[in-house]
Amino acid sequence: MLDFIKDHWLLFVLIFILLVLIIILLVVAHNVKKKNRIEDELERAREEEQKNKNRVKPILKENLKNKKAEEKQKEKKEQKNVVQPKKELVEKQPESKKEEKEIQIKKEHKKQSASQKKPMEKEIVKKEQLEQKQPKKVEEKQEEKKINENETYRVVYDKEQKNWIVRIDGGQRASRRCATKEEALKVAKELAKKKDADLSVHKKNGKFQKI
Repeated sequence: MLDFIKDHWLLFVLIFILLVLIIILLVVAHNVKKKNRIEDELERAREEEQKNKNRVKPILKENLKNKKAEEKQKEKKEQKNVVQPKKELVEKQPESKKEEKEIQIKKEHKKQSASQKKPMEKEIVKKEQLEQKQPKKVEEKQEEKKINENETYRVVYDKEQKNWIVRIDGGQRASRRCATKEEALKVAKELAKKKDADLSVHKKNGKFQKI
């Protein structure tokens, strides 16, 4: 037996080396599988977090709307309470004073000529127009704030044109197209800062990526 081993010692060495290589390959394969499993679990956890965030957002928006509606109702009630005592004070004034004021107003109207009436009427019309425009401007500002709250910029890969897109949720066209992901991220961050919007980044396969 010893003679056989001495004659064929190279064969035994090669067999030993092959066994070692096989063991190393098995260990590497096992580690690779572990890494893949861990990455899949992390991606699933991120997706669940994103879903939870998307569920919470509409609830918060509804609460804000309800609070705003309650505040508006309170303001209207306060305005009514302020107007009512003023009316009561006017009604309590003696009738003789009211009559005197009416006579004075009529005299002043008679003294004014037709040329003076026209500019007065124009001023009244202008005032009414301004009063009508002011609440519209306030409503437009509130609508703009609501739109900004809903905005989310997304960085997505376009498989057809093979480039990266920056787009707003609900927008049909891409806001910007970039050759690399880094450029798209820079553009998206700048736009999100300008409009106080959210930012969401996707991988090439469409999955979410942490920023």
